[in-house]
Amino acid sequence: MKPMAGWLIACGLLLTRMSVAQTNAPDLEKALKAHPLELRSYSADAVANYTWADGKLAVTAPHGQTLGEFSTKSVRFKKGHLIVEGIRNVLVYDKKSSTFTPAAPIEMRLEIELGAADPATVFPALQDALFYPDRAAGLAGLPNWIRGFYGITTPRVETGSQAADSDPVSIDPKTPGVTAPKLSLSVPPESTEAANRENIHGHVGVVFQVSPAGKPDALWLLRPLGYGLDQKALDAVRKYQFKPAEKDGKPVRVTLAIEVTFDAV
Repeated sequence: MKPMAGWLIACGLLLTRMSVAQTNAPDLEKALKAHPLELRSYSADAVANYTWADGKLAVTAPHGQTLGEFSTKSVRFKKGHLIVEGIRNVLVYDKKSSTFTPAAPIEMRLEIELGAADPATVFPALQDALFYPDRAAGLAGLPNWIRGFYGITTPRVETGSQAADSDPVSIDPKTPGVTAPKLSLSVPPESTEAANRENIHGHVGVVFQVSPAGKPDALWLLRPLGYGLDQKALDAVRKYQFKPAEKDGKPVRVTLAIEVTFDAV
C-alpha cells in the first residue's frame, strides 16, 4: 500500500501544478508556445479583439476570415487586458495532393479584455476558448458554405458554441434555376509600400457571399500573397456591388470565388 500511497501523493502534486499552470501570463505563454494552433474565430485580421464576459469569450466580428495557424511569441497581461502576439500563417489547400501548406506569415495580435474577471479563473480556460486543439478540429469547425473549398464534403456538426445564424444558407450560382449575380461596381485594389519595394505581384484568392441586397459579405481569404496585399484585396472586394442572384424571380444569397489581381509596378 505504501507505493500506492506515494503514487497518489505524486499524482496529487502533479494535478495541483496543472491546475495552476495557466493562472498567469508567463505560464499561459509557455502553454501556447508548445505548438502552432488554429484560431476558432478564423480571423484574417492583423488584430483580433475579444471580450471575456459572463464566463465566456466573445469575439468581435472580423473583417475577413481564413483558415489560419497561429504561433505564439509572447503573452502580456496588464490591468485587465491580455495581449497575445505571434505569427499567423494562412493554410493553403492543394486539391491535387489534399495537403495544406502554411503561407504568407504576418504579425498578428490577439487582444482580450478581461474587465473585472479573475485572471486565475479565466486563464486556464483561454487556450481552449481561443484555439482549436489541433488542425483536424479546426477543419471540422469550418462553416458549411466554405468547407468544399478545403475538400470537405461532410456538413459541420453544430455545437452549443456555434450560433444558429453563424452559417447562413448560400447557393451555388451554377445551380439550375439560379441566375448568377452580375458585377455592377468593381473597385481596383491598392498596393502597399512593402509589396512595391519587393515587386510583389500576383493573385489573392477570395471567397465571399453575395447577399440578396447585392453586397459582398462573409469574406474569406483562401490564397494569400502577403506583404499587406491580402487585406487590401479584402478591402476592395468589400466595396463591390452586384445585381443579386435570383431564383424563381426572388433575390438569393450565393457564394462566389474570385482572384484579385495585383499587377507588377
